[in-house]
Amino acid sequence: MKQMLIVQLGFLLVLVGCAATIDPTVVNTVLTDAENAVVLAQQSGARERSAQQLLQAERLLNEARVHLEEGNISTSLDLATRSRIEAQIATAEARLAIATQRVTDARTRIVRAKLGQMAHQVAAA
Repeated sequence: MKQMLIVQLGFLLVLVGCAATIDPTVVNTVLTDAENAVVLAQQSGARERSAQQLLQAERLLNEARVHLEEGNISTSLDLATRSRIEAQIATAEARLAIATQRVTDARTRIVRAKLGQMAHQVAAA
């Protein structure tokens, strides 16, 4: 994951250095990737479990759109990439919170089952 991020950031730096020649489809792809990541974070429950990360991702995405409209392509690409990363973090945090809750719930059920079993054994004795 870390290596992929470094490669993507390196790619972004190359794009920033060549901002005058950036293909509009690249800009649209980066923005679409960020939008999709934000939607996934929202669907993953990040609003309840990782609100600050999600808000940051949404804010960065909106800024990326504004900069694109103003013709600041390299800034737009940078902001969109950062938005996608923030959204991915929000998704991961939301999924971690859900998994942690499921583990806690499972442990609670196990303890209750053992207590019920022990109560049954005591009553039978």
